[in-house]
Amino acid sequence: MRQLFEAQPFEAQPFEAMSPSRFVTVGLLLVLIPGAILLPVNAAAQVPDELELERWEASDGEFGDAFGWAIAGSVDAAIVTAPFHDEAGTNAGAAYILRVDPNGVWTEEAKLTPDDLGVGDSFGISADISGDWAVIGAYLDDDEGFDAGAAYVFRYDPALALWTEHQKLTAIDGASTDYFGAAVAIDDETIVVGAYGNDDADTGAGAAYVFTYDDATDSWESTVTLTASDAQALAWFGSAVAIDGDRIAVGALLDDEGGFDTGSVTLFQRSSTSGEWEEETELVPEDVAPFDEFGFAVSIHGDRVVVGSPSDDDVPVASGAAYVFAYDPIDDEWDEEAKLTSSEADSEDRFGAAVVIGDDVLIVGAPQMDDGALVVDSGAATLFRFSTETGWVEERRLVSSDPATSDALGHSVAIAGAIGFAGAPNVDTETGAVDLFCIVSVDCNDNCIADTLEITAGLVEDCDENGVPDECDVDQLEARGVTAEEVDGGRFGHAVAVSGDTAVIAAPFADELGAVDVFRRIDGEWIREATLTDAAGAPFDAFGHAVAIDRDTAVVAARSSDSAAPNAGAVTVFRRTVDPLGEVAWVEEQLLTASDANEDDEFGYAVAIHHDTIVIGAWTDDASGIDAGAAYLFRYDSILLEWVEVEKLVASDA
Repeated sequence: MRQLFEAQPFEAQPFEAMSPSRFVTVGLLLVLIPGAILLPVNAAAQVPDELELERWEASDGEFGDAFGWAIAGSVDAAIVTAPFHDEAGTNAGAAYILRVDPNGVWTEEAKLTPDDLGVGDSFGISADISGDWAVIGAYLDDDEGFDAGAAYVFRYDPALALWTEHQKLTAIDGASTDYFGAAVAIDDETIVVGAYGNDDADTGAGAAYVFTYDDATDSWESTVTLTASDAQALAWFGSAVAIDGDRIAVGALLDDEGGFDTGSVTLFQRSSTSGEWEEETELVPEDVAPFDEFGFAVSIHGDRVVVGSPSDDDVPVASGAAYVFAYDPIDDEWDEEAKLTSSEADSEDRFGAAVVIGDDVLIVGAPQMDDGALVVDSGAATLFRFSTETGWVEERRLVSSDPATSDALGHSVAIAGAIGFAGAPNVDTETGAVDLFCIVSVDCNDNCIADTLEITAGLVEDCDENGVPDECDVDQLEARGVTAEEVDGGRFGHAVAVSGDTAVIAAPFADELGAVDVFRRIDGEWIREATLTDAAGAPFDAFGHAVAIDRDTAVVAARSSDSAAPNAGAVTVFRRTVDPLGEVAWVEEQLLTASDANEDDEFGYAVAIHHDTIVIGAWTDDASGIDAGAAYLFRYDSILLEWVEVEKLVASDA
């Protein structure tokens, strides 16, 4: 099993004869197996950092507890574990329930410990929550034999606002060093428990046990034991488990399917006719390599599965990766949809040590990522978002406002509604902590409620029906600190655009050359972040005639630019960057002109951007007739790392 803290080693270390190359040791962190549960995406572009909304620590946390080791979330609650908490005995463990109220305030609702908890049980090595049920693994419990393991089920009574121990689960064939409970998952009335040390199929081949709730007896019954159809010795099948509806995913991080210790994930599906669990397929990525630990972490949501491979070496050594697989109902097969890596990947980051997926959003933990050169292994998590236009895009990095060496933020991750969680079990000499992040995509007023949802629910007004809450509209910026002197002379406000908490406002005739101010909303105030200018521009190019912005990319048009031909027009793309010290800068990325530019086309009369696509209007283009007009589509090529013109559009009846 893994050992996180040198100050608190486990008494038992299964498979001690393992090759040392499987261990990654940095500072106090020694990772061995999970604690819970194509091409790199945007790997070249640095993404902005998101700081935590708040940090949670256990109300009775102590040195070495490792609060934040495992986390799981439901709609309005989360469970956080501290598997080395000592109240019931050394390394006996504990778990805590957090719940959010209607005002978005999180409180510690309960502390969970079973009645028979003993020394060294490591209760909380894994955990999951679904509705009013929570399941917590204690993989070193000795009831069925030395380190045979167990899992405990707790139930919440909403009327009494009380959590009580409901049942203790053990394997029907439990044996010493099975490590039953090393991984757990629950969805509705089905529980899955991993026992990676199970020897039934072969030595250390592993197994996963499925339990189903019986309403008649008010108990959880063992229904089936899952093993791999191609079981191998020391594959550690059951080292990670996940469930969603009628599908179960089981990781075997040391499986040799794609090479020595490459790892694999097996999917099982519950038959709609017989109700039996049947092996559906085995997932192994095309580029898997020895020691990748594919299957170290796994999460499933609907027809998508995300799998962590923290020792993947595609970028630097053990920088890590996460793979997304999607089910194709037409071909009735699972396809590798994306391979995700961090834009800030470095050696031994162990990106993929924790993963969680929700509705078109996923979070990947990298507990050994550094914060600059001096803060080693502080850890981070990365948020990715999916759209049909762009696929999976690295949106932002989730980091602590107060990082410290060996914090291991991202050791565990979870999603509960609009909140993303990242565990940092090494914070404050291994007392541990959990950071909460807002993962809403568009939230101009920073209340962690999506703008569209606020407008639809009537929580805010949108008088001009532009999809932006009135309190955030850029036409109110003058009332928020932009002075009249700044507006005078350059036609400040001639063009405006907003994305999230960033607004761009153009003054196309400022000092005759034109300029665009970038404002950022920080703590409720709009602050000027930068002023964009055209270093190669000429007077009256109308730099800023039109503007657009999407996240960290701004597009500025100079419709009268002579770059390609007199008054042909040009568009400049700027990108926001953040250096290792956190300094923000807007950098000119590329100058765009039409491939067939002609005099007086006014390319850039209108512009728009969405993720990796820019559309640019040239309203006096003559290709289809005098001043008939045209529009050009540019797309960002992630291989060439540049914007490429892909199509010219004209009216069908031009």
